[in-house]
Amino acid sequence: MFRAVFGNILQSFGTVFWKKSLLVSHLPKLFFRFFGEINGLFIAIIVMWFSWFDWAVFLNMRIVGGIVLTLILDLWYDYIQQWLYREEKISTLMPYENLNCVFVIVIWYLIFKDASLIAVGMSILVIIITILFSIDFKKFEFPKNIKKILFVQILITLETLLTWYFLKDLADKDYFIVYQIVIVIMLLFPLVINKLFGAVKKMNKSFLWYGSISATTNNVSFLLYLFLVSEFGVVVSILLSFLGDGITILFWFLFLKEKPTRNEILLIVLTTLLVGVGFYFK
Repeated sequence: MFRAVFGNILQSFGTVFWKKSLLVSHLPKLFFRFFGEINGLFIAIIVMWFSWFDWAVFLNMRIVGGIVLTLILDLWYDYIQQWLYREEKISTLMPYENLNCVFVIVIWYLIFKDASLIAVGMSILVIIITILFSIDFKKFEFPKNIKKILFVQILITLETLLTWYFLKDLADKDYFIVYQIVIVIMLLFPLVINKLFGAVKKMNKSFLWYGSISATTNNVSFLLYLFLVSEFGVVVSILLSFLGDGITILFWFLFLKEKPTRNEILLIVLTTLLVGVGFYFK
């Protein structure tokens, strides 16, 4: 439970700093992503240092090929998302950020049925309530880039389903290590061919600060996310992740003195109750 909340808090901070790093970055999109994955590779090396890793996994073409396919989807939507986060406000994108969770839960349950119908229902209800609370209906209108936003959500759904499928045959830490090694190699080739490493000169202090924080928090959050999926399965791991939203609001209040609104307090109470019911009947 603690890992779910902590991972979600890290992801929240990572998203904010990722947006900030994008706004101060003058790097090509591929190099921008490469910077974050080098950080992830460093974390993977630390994980290998403290635990045993079987290098024979790279001989399993099914797993490696599956991760490569997952990464193609990942890099595809990341390329679009970098553009979206430059063009749109986070508040505009937030109502749509959890749509992939709805798609994933419904598809996964219909195929594998590895959670109770009550847990599935509670998960979808939590997501819908969270989306509704993030919309200001007085000012609401569909963003001009809605097609790109929905396409990104579809790509994330496919990537997530593939990730969870291959986690059934691979330990979470091993998946993270393979993922980081493969993505660095995949990014290295186009960077060398297109001679993009000269962009290092364009990295300023602001980007290094924001980029390092976002990369570290997002990569650690991804590692915790893989653990949750391995431990609790698809539906319950998504359900638990929503506890982090309330904890994040509380965290901002305690340390930054930002008082939550009535709607935010009501959202925390509702989601906590629904998550509790869903987890009990998991």
